[in-house]
Amino acid sequence: MDTALLNALDSDGKAKFESALNALQGDISAAAARLSVDPRLRLEYSRRIKEMSADIRARANLDMIT
Repeated sequence: MDTALLNALDSDGKAKFESALNALQGDISAAAARLSVDPRLRLEYSRRIKEMSADIRARANLDMIT
């Protein structure tokens, strides 16, 4: 994980950023699990959710989002 943005934040800001991202990841994973019965599809959702989280972190590090 690229931590340039997170290093610039205070510890409370880091915790809030990670907490929000983890909550979003959990919510999307839970919804995908409820909507999909196919285990292969669930694994694909999981992979894409992780990619989305990495993309959000990267955009935050580039100051594209705050």
